[in-house]
Amino acid sequence: MKTDIRDIIYNRFIKFTYIFIFFIIIIDIMNFYHNDMTNIVIDTILISVFIINLKIKSSKESKIFLLLLMGMIFFIFIIYNGSIHSTGWLFILTFSAFAFLLNNKRGGITWTLLFGVILFSILLLQFYFNINTAYTNHEMLILLSVYVMNAYLMYIFQKEVDLYTSKLTKLNSSLESKVLEEVKKNKEKEAILSKQAKQAQMGEMVSMIAHQWRQPLNAISASAIKMKLENDMGMLTSTHINKTSDFIQDKTQDMSEIINSFLEFSKPISKDSEFLLSHAINKVQSIVETQFKLNAIDIEINYKANFIDNIIVGAENLFEQVLLNLLMNIRDAFDENQEIMKKNIIIFIDNFSDIEIKDNAGGINSQIIDKVFNPYFTTKEEGKGTGLGLYMSRKIMRTHFNGDLIYSPTSGGSCFKIIFNKIQTKE
Repeated sequence: MKTDIRDIIYNRFIKFTYIFIFFIIIIDIMNFYHNDMTNIVIDTILISVFIINLKIKSSKESKIFLLLLMGMIFFIFIIYNGSIHSTGWLFILTFSAFAFLLNNKRGGITWTLLFGVILFSILLLQFYFNINTAYTNHEMLILLSVYVMNAYLMYIFQKEVDLYTSKLTKLNSSLESKVLEEVKKNKEKEAILSKQAKQAQMGEMVSMIAHQWRQPLNAISASAIKMKLENDMGMLTSTHINKTSDFIQDKTQDMSEIINSFLEFSKPISKDSEFLLSHAINKVQSIVETQFKLNAIDIEINYKANFIDNIIVGAENLFEQVLLNLLMNIRDAFDENQEIMKKNIIIFIDNFSDIEIKDNAGGINSQIIDKVFNPYFTTKEEGKGTGLGLYMSRKIMRTHFNGDLIYSPTSGGSCFKIIFNKIQTKE
């Protein structure tokens, strides 16, 4: 904050110096017209000193000090120089403004009082010792009175500026604390929303585990019943036992792999790292595959030739969460439109790794398209949706992948586009 104020004051110093030089040049032109070469030489020396002060390598405070000191000396010279009798008043009365604007309040008071004391001393010298200036005693007294009044007004002005600056600083500090507090609240709110979305998704996954386990469990049960019947009928042989054991082992291994997939998906958010887009998509596809087959939903994946090598930087399980959210929403949309006979989902991946997911599930009503990414907004029946899936999916893409999630209607369905990097992606 202090550094900013000093920079502002220093910029004023530079402007004032150039303005000062400009007015001295104007006065010199008038002096030249009146053939007053003495004042021209003095003013030329003064201008040279001002320019040197601008160019020398010294601290900002030193340059400002030197400017005020030279200004004070020049104004004292004006008091004794009768050739610019009428102009001297104007210059002298501006000194308090220079003093306050090129310093803080304390520095302004110091310089203003110093020059006021000098003016008063000159008045006393002239009154008691007959040291004549360009002004009479009466004029000097008026000059001193006006200077004191002008200095007081500048002091009041600076005091008001400091007061409002202090209030503004406190207000900024208060606003900053409020902003930090709101940011903290938003983070807490986002954490709660994320937790709720994850819990809802875990419910979906438990349902899918049940679907995917049902078939191997039925097969294991049937094999066990068959082996018992064969044993009761005396038909059980070691070959049958080995064959049935191998079959049961294979099925339990499949069930174990299903559990591993879901455990990997549900683990805490991993740190950003490189991952293969194809690996993440295949993992999500394996999770939903059984349930989608039971619902007669076909998934078709189309991609460019180099898709298998497409690498994304980010948290892989977060992307999987986004893709799973979208596929589950499409499944629910198909459930609400039972009249659709051929249920299709097409996933297309372009050269930039952006993904388009299209379906023919009927689409979203045009009146609510603008609300689909709002938190807690859902068109599902009560108890069947939290309204957080699309909201959290878009937030994940924007926050963790510098990307986006965009919806656009298609003929008889919807299209969601997953964008990974808005800078590199061509729309």
